[in-house]
Amino acid sequence: LKDAKRILIITSHPDDETMFFGPTILSLCRGKSNFKSANLFLLCMSTGDHKNMGSKRKHELYNACKILGIPEENITILSIKRICKSLLLIVLKNSSEQVLPYCKQFESGFQLY
Repeated sequence: LKDAKRILIITSHPDDETMFFGPTILSLCRGKSNFKSANLFLLCMSTGDHKNMGSKRKHELYNACKILGIPEENITILSIKRICKSLLLIVLKNSSEQVLPYCKQFESGFQLY
């Protein structure tokens, strides 16, 4: 990491960046290296809406990044529902006869438009 100019951190959802990468992020943003916070990017694969905590987690992530100098435009939070829907549409487009999803949304009556 010491020679990297731009870094992307990928997590499952907001708060994982703190639990699993907190010391690394802090070292990059506040350490003695020449790394610039504006060159750090975060990608969360879902909102982490377990127990309806997604909105709170997202808000906390944006606040923490602001304090560390990571620009808001460097944060991307994906929606697992949209990802699953897109994957299913690709499968259907390719005329697959069977779909074996690993997404709870499909098991609970996920609707295609």
